[in-house]
Amino acid sequence: MNRLLSSSCRARRADPIMISTLVNGILYGMHSEVAGAVKLSSVSTDKILEHMLDDAHQFDDVLTDSFRKRAVFQVPPYTNSSSYTQKISSLGLFEHVFDYDSGSIATTDTPAPFFVQGSNLHHAWRLYEDKVDVFVVPVIPASMKRPSQLVPLNLCSADGIWKLVASPSRLNEPTSDSRPLAGKRITIKQLLDREGLQTTLASRDFESLYGPSTTTTDYVTKLIELGAVIIGKTKTTQFATGDNCIDVHRPTNPQGGEYQFPEGSTTGGAVSLAACSWEAASVGTDSGGSIRRVATCNGLFSLRPSFDTTSLEGVFINSD
Repeated sequence: MNRLLSSSCRARRADPIMISTLVNGILYGMHSEVAGAVKLSSVSTDKILEHMLDDAHQFDDVLTDSFRKRAVFQVPPYTNSSSYTQKISSLGLFEHVFDYDSGSIATTDTPAPFFVQGSNLHHAWRLYEDKVDVFVVPVIPASMKRPSQLVPLNLCSADGIWKLVASPSRLNEPTSDSRPLAGKRITIKQLLDREGLQTTLASRDFESLYGPSTTTTDYVTKLIELGAVIIGKTKTTQFATGDNCIDVHRPTNPQGGEYQFPEGSTTGGAVSLAACSWEAASVGTDSGGSIRRVATCNGLFSLRPSFDTTSLEGVFINSD
């Protein structure tokens, strides 16, 4: 029903598609693509609107209190813009209220956080530091209109030590019967192909021989069709052999004072899920315990599907 904006922000480091910025001490990313405001349904009382905002705030880690100071509404057709914004302002829920023409941008009935640059709205993403060194490559969509087209995110922490991982708002798309995973942030194991991203198998030699993948693993395609948001590819052991971390440093298991061995070839997926409370699930592979064992060592629940429940097309297996 409305889009919420931040109170203040200042640009910091830039990626070709995303600009990092601080909002009251919290690190955010602003997508470069121009978006639009959303349609406002009829609001009878301020309590209804306030209740919806509170629910959205509890559901989404991107929508912090700073975004509740200003609101942008798309004025319904044949409605006086000035009187409409005055009505919303009179509710006393926001410091500033603006109206906005979304043009051809698709609208939804859910509130979500945005940034304003000039007269344009831009999607807000929460940026997290990868302090467990688990992501081979964090990713973002090149365009919010084509979210399945992913590109690497090239941002790092202020001290230059950690990669930054972009987390989209869970409010950007509501779940539905056809897309039950909408808004769910998911990582995929490095040996699963994703179009446009390089599959390295944790090997420098393999990486030097093969460029970015031109296809996507069938299983990952199914997740995307169900609404899942891929936020990055996670580390594996060399050629997924289980224990060999030679060319790539093993991630840090948050369990056991960060000194417990993370185990198995799906070590990256397990560590990312154990360390990142804002992540919904991690996708890996298991031929000899690479999901079951790592789940035990990282304090997680795991599910290993039966053979032939999904295609292995686009999955590198060491028997090849």
